[in-house]
Amino acid sequence: MFYAFIFQDALRFGICGEDVVADLAEAIENYRWAEFEAWLDVHHASLIQHREAEAPDSSVRIAPSLVQG
Repeated sequence: MFYAFIFQDALRFGICGEDVVADLAEAIENYRWAEFEAWLDVHHASLIQHREAEAPDSSVRIAPSLVQG
């Protein structure tokens, strides 16, 4: 479920290009976590940046331990 939420954010923020949408969706549907995690490793900073920019209160930040882990 966690990966599905991350995937939804990636789509909403335009981080996920059309060329990889089907591949990522298939990876989630078929429990191929390593494929999704590899994509996430490359794009995690961008996802976090978009989430922080979207936060209604600028004091809301993602914990550094979540960024690294």
